[in-house]
Amino acid sequence: MGKVGVDRGRGGVRDGAAAETQRVGRDAEPVLIAVRALHGQSAQADAFRLLALHYKRQGDWDRAVRLWERWISTAAEDTVHPYIELAKYHEWQSKDLDQADTYTRWAMYVRESSPLRHPPQTAAELQHRLTRISRKQRRLAQS
Repeated sequence: MGKVGVDRGRGGVRDGAAAETQRVGRDAEPVLIAVRALHGQSAQADAFRLLALHYKRQGDWDRAVRLWERWISTAAEDTVHPYIELAKYHEWQSKDLDQADTYTRWAMYVRESSPLRHPPQTAAELQHRLTRISRKQRRLAQS
């Protein structure tokens, strides 16, 4: 897919985004929605989530990872989502269990220290992930 630029003066998408949408069809919709939403602070988290999800589904892991990392560095509110996604990526795609462990622990920290309410199952899911990663690390150390 070609680059989609944002024209801040008009608030629209430039450089042939409409033609790009027609060329790739419905797959481009989340990208365009996310690009437009990146301008509004309140919608920024949704934009990161939608665009990263699009790249994840397309198997474009480099772009998805860059978005999750950028989301973390620019987040205006506490969210565990990008940490969990990065933990999943490192556990299942890059096979970097140390990084998976680190991102899982960061997600746990954010969840525990955030004034926002996170679903109760998030703690159990994070603990389950951490246990699984630790088990994998022990198996690798033994082999």
